[in-house]
Amino acid sequence: MKKLLPDSNGWYCGHYNGFSLGVNYLLRTELYANEALHYHKDFSEFYLVISGYLVLEVSGVKYKVSASEMVVVEPNEEHQVVEVNNCAYVVIKEKSYVGNKIIIQPTPQ
Repeated sequence: MKKLLPDSNGWYCGHYNGFSLGVNYLLRTELYANEALHYHKDFSEFYLVISGYLVLEVSGVKYKVSASEMVVVEPNEEHQVVEVNNCAYVVIKEKSYVGNKIIIQPTPQ
């Protein structure tokens, strides 16, 4: 058994701490400085919003995802979080490995 302790933004599980499945719990009030348009070649990514909301841009279309809603981003769909509003959410990635995130374009600063 491994117990994962949160940092100031939530907790993270994946290849970086020995797991092949990625599960992250995030508490966000603002976008990250390194937010970037990206995709994953060979797995889906599930976003489950617990409270607040976030806006995901997927393949050029913006979607507001509110508390109790879940969206699935399919392999090769370009996506990024473009807005958060006091949002607590869980992201589940079917796979977690080094190099799983292919960056298209970083968010301009």
